Amino acid sequence: MTPKEIEIEITKDGMVKTHLKGFKGEKCMEYARILEQLIGPAVSVEKTGEYYETETSIDVDVEGSRN
Repeated sequence: MTPKEIEIEITKDGMVKTHLKGFKGEKCMEYARILEQLIGPAVSVEKTGEYYETETSIDVDVEGSRN
């Protein structure tokens, strides 16, 4: 599992830049929308290669337990 990271940068002129790392596909945009609610609307959006990757998940069903 890739670690998730949210980097927030405030430039000298007061512009806020956010960088989301480790989020793949639409999950990235979900977190970006949350950040917009907290810090205001985005002026521009740049999608990285991670956006176009798919999140891999593994579902495990456990039937009973071993003693």
